[in-house]
Amino acid sequence: MSLFGHQLLDIRMGAASSGSLQVSLDEEFFLYRKVFLVLGIMMITLASWLSKSLVFYCSSATSVGVLLVILVILFQGMKLLPTGRKSSLVSLWVFLLDYVPRLLRSVLLEIGISQDMYNPVSGNISAWFLAIAGAWLGYWIVCKLVLTGDESIDIGVSHFVVWSIRIVASVLILQRSYDQLFAVEDLVGGIFLFLQL
Repeated sequence: MSLFGHQLLDIRMGAASSGSLQVSLDEEFFLYRKVFLVLGIMMITLASWLSKSLVFYCSSATSVGVLLVILVILFQGMKLLPTGRKSSLVSLWVFLLDYVPRLLRSVLLEIGISQDMYNPVSGNISAWFLAIAGAWLGYWIVCKLVLTGDESIDIGVSHFVVWSIRIVASVLILQRSYDQLFAVEDLVGGIFLFLQL
């Protein structure tokens, strides 16, 4: 749908100029706008089911936990560097790329793993460490903040999560078009679809 509707295009040329003029209008297709619409409608439709699902809480808390573990490691590494905070991120990467591989290589050689297996094994060790630390942090967050004493999901947390998902979904639907009236029509259609289910 064109965001300009039915508009006239007025082109004025000087009287002395002669020649032909060709005007063409092309509508661009943005895939991410369609993805926003589909994702937003799916989120509005599934919000109440997701807010009551323990699998949703565990998987999202684990994902956030992995991200937090990475950020805490980077932040603590920057605090320990002697260069200060201005160039600390660059210094941290130089430190990590220099010292940690040498330490890990010497440990793996002591265990008996050959030099050609160093890269695959060290990558797997790092990934497993981050995944296990993030999973533990996610599990701890779910146990402390989401579950009640009888192992059921807290009602207050469930209401907060369902409305948070609905707000994020509404923003996604409203971002799917430049035409605000058209986007609001999509949002109302998504809400009616949610109410019918």
